[in-house]
Amino acid sequence: MEGCIGTDGKWIKELLSQGGVGVERLKVVEEEVTGRAIIQSASDGENSIGESLGMPFSLRGWSTCMGLTIVLHKGANFYIPPTDAAPDVSPYTHLLLQNEIPLPSTLGHLTANSSLVSIFNPSPMLLPEELRMFPWSNLSWLIVNEGELETLLNHLSPSPPLLSGDLVSDAKERIIALNQAEHFSSKVAIICTLGATGILWFDPSKGKEIGHLPAAKVDKVKDTTGAGDCFAGYFAAGLMAAQGGGEIEDVLKGCLTVSTCLGQTDDRPVPSA
Repeated sequence: MEGCIGTDGKWIKELLSQGGVGVERLKVVEEEVTGRAIIQSASDGENSIGESLGMPFSLRGWSTCMGLTIVLHKGANFYIPPTDAAPDVSPYTHLLLQNEIPLPSTLGHLTANSSLVSIFNPSPMLLPEELRMFPWSNLSWLIVNEGELETLLNHLSPSPPLLSGDLVSDAKERIIALNQAEHFSSKVAIICTLGATGILWFDPSKGKEIGHLPAAKVDKVKDTTGAGDCFAGYFAAGLMAAQGGGEIEDVLKGCLTVSTCLGQTDDRPVPSA
């Protein structure tokens, strides 16, 4: 785990260490608090990131994403030590990134070693110009939901596909169009999560077929907070475990099963990867 926390978050570092996570690259920023976001449930059941005491997520000058106002308290999470040197990622084989990490840090790690298996979830969404300048050719896997997929395509392709109104069919068309988009890379494998409808995945190194897995069945959902992060974390772990030749479909089935179990109705804390 690499990142920065405030002095209020030292317990997080200790908890991660007790769980077997390497925390040597997790820095404590003195006289600073850990960054945070308030996540609420919207009327449609989706998560909504709301205001946090007027502290804007304005490092790159944007304030809206998919119709939502994104206001986060940056805190220690946005502390970047001044350096021109590329980060040393030589001891590692897999890299998991998402867009609550400062973009310069994401770009530095993604371009530091092209042999890394890299996974990126662009949430909250990047600016249009950031999307077009992003080093997609250095990325191995992209994880998006259907809304993020639509936003990416609108900014990276001059002619989005005609849609049928069917969620799965439209997502498949968008995956194909994104794969062929001018400002994207045709080598990037794509996972699109569709909520209760399941997931789609497309690995161009395996052919042109888009796979579909249904969502696992649950009796009652307790809390979906962190579900996307949990899925991404277990996917990265699954890829690492499958380096000997395991099938991606089996990795994804495992992610769906574990993510579902973590949302069940017991009273244990729900971990977030």
